[in-house]
Amino acid sequence: MFNSKILLLMWIVLAVNAVAAERSVAVSSAELNVIDAKTDVLGRHNSKVRNTPQAYVKTTKSMALAKEGENSPNPNTVSIEPHQGFFEYRANTKGTMVKKYVLDTVDYTEAQYLSLIQDIEDRDAPRNAFKDFYKNGYKYIVDTLSSKSKEYSGVSITKITGESYGNDSYSTDLFVECSKYVINSSDPCRTEEHYDFLNYATVVTNSNYYKYLFSAKKGVNIGISFTENNLPSSSFGIDYKLVANCNTSYPDQIVHGAKVARTIKSIVPKATLYGLTTSCTSSQIPVALPIDGYDKVPKIYIGNHSYGNGVGVYDNQRSSFIDDFVYHTRTIEIASAGNEGLFLNNQITPYARGVNVVSVGAVHNDFTYDRSSSWKNPRFDSNDSYPNSGLEYVKPEIASFADLFFPKADIFKVDKVVKGTSAKLDPFFRQTSSATPFITALVAHLLDKFPFYRWHPEVVKALLITSSIIPIKDAAQHDKDNEKFKVAMGVPDGRAMAQYNRSRFWNGNKGDFFNSNGEIRFDEIDIDPTKTYRIAIAWLSSGSYVLENGRLPQDINLEVWQDGKTLGKSASESNPFEFVEIKPKSNKKLTIIIKRKRNDYGRVLLGYNLLEVH
Repeated sequence: MFNSKILLLMWIVLAVNAVAAERSVAVSSAELNVIDAKTDVLGRHNSKVRNTPQAYVKTTKSMALAKEGENSPNPNTVSIEPHQGFFEYRANTKGTMVKKYVLDTVDYTEAQYLSLIQDIEDRDAPRNAFKDFYKNGYKYIVDTLSSKSKEYSGVSITKITGESYGNDSYSTDLFVECSKYVINSSDPCRTEEHYDFLNYATVVTNSNYYKYLFSAKKGVNIGISFTENNLPSSSFGIDYKLVANCNTSYPDQIVHGAKVARTIKSIVPKATLYGLTTSCTSSQIPVALPIDGYDKVPKIYIGNHSYGNGVGVYDNQRSSFIDDFVYHTRTIEIASAGNEGLFLNNQITPYARGVNVVSVGAVHNDFTYDRSSSWKNPRFDSNDSYPNSGLEYVKPEIASFADLFFPKADIFKVDKVVKGTSAKLDPFFRQTSSATPFITALVAHLLDKFPFYRWHPEVVKALLITSSIIPIKDAAQHDKDNEKFKVAMGVPDGRAMAQYNRSRFWNGNKGDFFNSNGEIRFDEIDIDPTKTYRIAIAWLSSGSYVLENGRLPQDINLEVWQDGKTLGKSASESNPFEFVEIKPKSNKKLTIIIKRKRNDYGRVLLGYNLLEVH
């Protein structure tokens, strides 16, 4: 009897310890930062409000977050340190352009701010948890699937000499892929379209488009990953670091990858490129992304995706995973909207459909839309029954120049021995494939010039939306479903990206920053009634939640008041951003009201930008 009692007692102790150990891994991080309050942010009576996201582990579609890191904390359950920041770059009373950095309501010099932010980012729990959660699968991809080589078997690459295309521009008629199933039968698909290619250097220095960004240091210490079906051969002379190349046997798109890399390096020559192929994936990691980007030297702040075909709904692997990647690592991901504008379905690529991703449409150098640029808004769809379910959300958010010309570029002929065909790495690059790396390069300039925007994809998206002040001439005719939102109606202007902005971020957990009425309120002073103001907010969401629920976990609206009256209001139900453009009535302060109407789940990862248009 005595021995039986001892055994029973030992079994109880072991069981309790086992439960406690399991609980400490899965739940303890979700019990941090508990504060006392009478009401939560929705005004409900509660003695304790948790400042952390709820543990979100569902096992239907979000299997990746339930399988890979069984012994690691699910990154959705991990708290983030609450911080808020402010930055502006505008003229002082003497007319001198001055930078101002504020972190958690305290003013700092740029050097002091960067030092503090570096410490905060080094101990960022969600990023570290995400990397740890997927480390085994990522290690398998990089160490086992990748060849660690930039060379391709069965392929001959030859440099071509003697071809000349001029120094500044080149005009030609080119074939445009299209289908007989066009959107409008009265607008038949054309097999040829005239292109006026413009020297990339002319594009970036012409008027105000981008030249104001080019006083930066050309991307110094800025890491950029580019994921392509195939990567450039070393024969092309394009300098990049190889992360993983899982497709070296048959490079059917080696030229496309080379042109993406050349576009970025031509504009930010001192940035560091990191290359991955799209086939470097697994069932747990369905998108080829550098999970360890924060550990690289230099760190990877931006990812470029200039590939993919559209299918219309929020994708249960690619869209969701890239959103989770941005949500946890806060890397800025930029993706092409796609080139299906002449097809009946006209869908956005699966990577660009990510709600945390900046998607890019294409315009010609005369500010008309490239007709092949995809524009149809995708839908949230939790049960894969496209096209009859789910709310739609705006894509693309911005558009940029597409017809680029590199007159000094080396030209190569690439022979694909397997099928007896060949392709040429020529000086031309067009459609959303070129518009996307162009925007990526400009964002790299922005991060170099103003380090405040690093690790803040939500602020960068708000800034890109507000800075799109160059009107696209036929935007309302081409991108029909975005007209009511007044976004993707213009091209980002370099001066608008670089000057007269007031930017803010709020990074925290579910109960942080918003008051008991679910609001963040603040005032903007020094208002000029002769100027136009463009204001936007954007926020990040868990891709796992969006996939499971068919909507954003938070619905946040934007209002701007002056002298007790509403000047502007944006309250879309399904977009991960809001935007208003206003003309003040006087020089009195503006009151900004950011109101959260719904708060079902997740962290506060909110960005804001105000542009004073000059």
